[in-house]
Order: sequence, then C-alpha cells, then structure tokens
Amino acid sequence: MQSPFLLRGRFGLGDNIYQLPIVEEFCRVHHDREVYLRTPWPQLYKSVLYRNGNLRLFPSDTNLRDCKANETRQKRLGVYDPLPAKWLEGEAYELNYRSAMMADPDLDVFGGLATSIGVEPRVTGGVLTWFTATPDARKVIGDGRLILARPASLRTEWPCQSRNPRPRIIADVLDVLRHARNGRTCRFVSVANLDGVAECLADGELPFRIGHEIDEAFEHGQIDIDAVLTAASSAVVLVGPPGWIIPFSIVRRIPAIIVFGGHTKPACLIPDWCDWIMPIAPEPFCDCRDNYHDCEKRLRFDARAIAVWADRHIPEGPRR
Repeated sequence: MQSPFLLRGRFGLGDNIYQLPIVEEFCRVHHDREVYLRTPWPQLYKSVLYRNGNLRLFPSDTNLRDCKANETRQKRLGVYDPLPAKWLEGEAYELNYRSAMMADPDLDVFGGLATSIGVEPRVTGGVLTWFTATPDARKVIGDGRLILARPASLRTEWPCQSRNPRPRIIADVLDVLRHARNGRTCRFVSVANLDGVAECLADGELPFRIGHEIDEAFEHGQIDIDAVLTAASSAVVLVGPPGWIIPFSIVRRIPAIIVFGGHTKPACLIPDWCDWIMPIAPEPFCDCRDNYHDCEKRLRFDARAIAVWADRHIPEGPRR
C-alpha cells in the first residue's frame, strides 16, 4: 500500500476556506492515495470529504484562540479520524501561498496555494455547502434579507494594524448601503469575537451604532462560528476588512464590499474574475507586507459608486 500524502496547511479560518478547493483538487489528482490534513476547522471540509473518499482530517493541536476553541468542540463531536501510528511517514507538502506569490507576483492566493503543492488552481462551486439554520443562526438572519458586517479588529496572536482601513470607513459603507434603493429593506448585523484582550477593535475604530449603521450586533462571541458561517451563507452582501469574508465570498459567490488599508494589495486576495466583490482601497496602495507599517490609507470615498454597486447586487425584497 502506498504511503499517504501529508498536507501541512495553515490554521486560520480564512486560510482554510482558501485551501478548500485546492485540497479538493489535490485529492482528485491523487485519488489513489490517502491525503492527510491537520486542521482546526474540519466542518469546513464536509463537502470535500463527501466527494473525495481519500481525505483524512486530524487535529492541529494549535493554541490559537478561535482555532483551539473550535477544534475542542469538534473533538467532542467526534469528527476527526483516529491518528495513525505512522502518519508522519507520508510524503509531505506544505500549503504555503506566500513563497509562491513572492516568486510570481501575478499569482493570487489560490494560485499560490496550488503552486505550492503542484496542482492547478481550480476553484469550483460546491466546496462549502454544509450549513444548517440553528437557533443561533436564525438570531442573526432574522426575517429579512441580511447584510452581514465585520468590524476592523486587532488580534494579539497576529497583530496587523497595517491591513485595516482607516477608522469609520466600513461604517460609511454601511451607511451608503442602508440608504441604497434595495438596502432600505435589509437587515444589517455585525458579528465578531471581541473580548478586549485577545481581540479588540482596531486602533481608532469605533463600534457600529445600533439604529444607524446596523440593526443588531453580535460582536462578543455570542454566536458560535458555525452559526456565523450559516448566517453569512444566507447574506445578500458581506461587508468588512480583509479576512475570512473574502474567501467565503469567493467560494459561495456572495457579493461583498472589502475595505482595505495596506499590507496586501486586493489583487493578491481577490482573483480578477470575482466581479461580485467590490474592493475599496487607497491609491496608490502600500503593498508593504509589514504588519506594523504605518501605511498611507487615505482614499477617495465614492458613495455614488457604492450605491450603484448596491443597486446592481442587492436584490429587491419586501418592505420590512
């Protein structure tokens, strides 16, 4: 029997969503061998597992806050495969987009990941389809068409203030959407897991205002991640800074507005064929890749362009 492949991936939620179609393509190409992957987010791979019987998932044993909390919950649910005694003896590949993108600046994250493990960057539909409308998810979704927002935040585990936009820009985007023709009948909700220690609002950022930019906030971990992702899957628009909502928008084809600050240019994170995503970014853009750089983040805020985008992407709905 041939030894398995070991895929060493990243542990972040957004990274794992980016990895989904690339891992599936690797499993498809190497269908005659088992593929082992360590991940703290096994529930993301349900559709990939269903379509590829050779994928095996194992815990990451990471200490990253959100990853560890989800992995502990998934262990209790018994979703992981038993760890084989000789699992480290397989042929190892590292899912690492950074080195590939440094070698080829024209690659986006999908291309970088695919290049790192020797497959084509096939981003097909159906890799993220497992969502269930739990009571917590229904709290977020409510009874109207949902526009889901995330505030700009800082995590002590990976502080990157350079990536966040200037304060209040995301709130200004939400304000434009609320007054757009079809946005007036939508429900605006923000979600996050802020605790003031491990994760807090970005420097200078203020909370979204209930009754102004949003209708309700679940920003302190009140809603578990499965419910958050289920709510996001039903949203008509996602809004926020760079983070997991970018790959989620891509694989689920949900319209999104992403507000950038600096650090990594939009073209690296959003493939050029994703015409349902509107990046708002400074020009010229500071593509420094430095978490602590004081990037120049001033931009021309074009409310009319956002309103036109909203009219095109927010579907009509009944009055609330």
